[in-house]
Amino acid sequence: MTRRLEKEDDSRQGFPHYMLKEIHEQPRVLEITLASLLQGTSALDMLGIDRRYAQSIQRIELAACGTSWHAALIARRAIEELVGIPTTADIASEYRDWPRRQREGTLTIVISQSGETTDTLEAMRSAKRAGFRTGAIVNVPGSTMAREADGTIVTQAGTEVAIASTKAFTCQVAALLSIALGLGRMRGAMDAARERAVVQALERVPRQVETILRDVGSLARDVAREQIKPENFFYLGRGYGYPVAREGALKLKETSYVHAEAYPSGEFRHGPIALISEGVPVVAVAARSRQHDKILANLDEIREKGGTVIAVGTQGDADLERRAHRVLPIPETDEVAMPILAVVPLQLFAYEVAVSRGREVDSPRHLSKAVLGN
Repeated sequence: MTRRLEKEDDSRQGFPHYMLKEIHEQPRVLEITLASLLQGTSALDMLGIDRRYAQSIQRIELAACGTSWHAALIARRAIEELVGIPTTADIASEYRDWPRRQREGTLTIVISQSGETTDTLEAMRSAKRAGFRTGAIVNVPGSTMAREADGTIVTQAGTEVAIASTKAFTCQVAALLSIALGLGRMRGAMDAARERAVVQALERVPRQVETILRDVGSLARDVAREQIKPENFFYLGRGYGYPVAREGALKLKETSYVHAEAYPSGEFRHGPIALISEGVPVVAVAARSRQHDKILANLDEIREKGGTVIAVGTQGDADLERRAHRVLPIPETDEVAMPILAVVPLQLFAYEVAVSRGREVDSPRHLSKAVLGN
């Protein structure tokens, strides 16, 4: 028993839990993943997409489960913005059984950390039966999805032990944004200045994540300890921030067994705001963006109703600091790259809430790393 525990401690490299270790591995694995996709073999090469096929794509369908679906939601917006191809992002268990007809020019991309998730695998097979070209983004080379897809990107996140995914998620987002960038370039959908801005933003991501981990870790712990009693949390975001809010809420649910719901901030007034009372915590993804004024107005209303506002926002944003009770800061970045940065404080916050409540952080109840079966 002693030997086994010592071995586990060594593999955690001094961190108390695998989840925290994997959160802190993100700068390195993002640097490797982005280097392979932006500087080495491109994302489109890995998917087997050449210029001729890229020009023929009329529709992209993304399918995934859980955390991977949140990566798909981010990608949907990025592809529509940077490339202009109509794109959907469906939960794989719904996609697999959806009636579909063969359509020319449809590319289906499935996303799965393990490459074995049953619903996602069946979604890919459903697309293949309809005659669609398929791509897979997985973290496990040689997995079933990697073998069966027409093209595969293997992210360089490394082994992820904790059930709650962290580094695999950010690497998935990096891979999907690289696909959007490659398609936009091949199809001539972006001007040179926009392409350069996105590339430079992605190249800065690893060092910026390193900065967040250095500056936000103890702050996230303090904020988590302030929220040790609430059993209900709301998460809000607009635009690229909404999928990040969903991911933050999922991390809190998975690790802490606390009820958390995410909404687009504009939708919050259509019913959920009735649940706000004194001290109810609302976590907002509120980095500077084209929708910034709108989410600030949402936060004003939440504070008026007595809610406690915890915000992930751009460093030095005085307007946000006046509205939020607590701000978890991230560096300034392009909107497209923002999700990778903004999710890191939410990962840290979920981890610290779970620890403060004495949860089994690495192995939450009822959950497994790959969901297999019907």
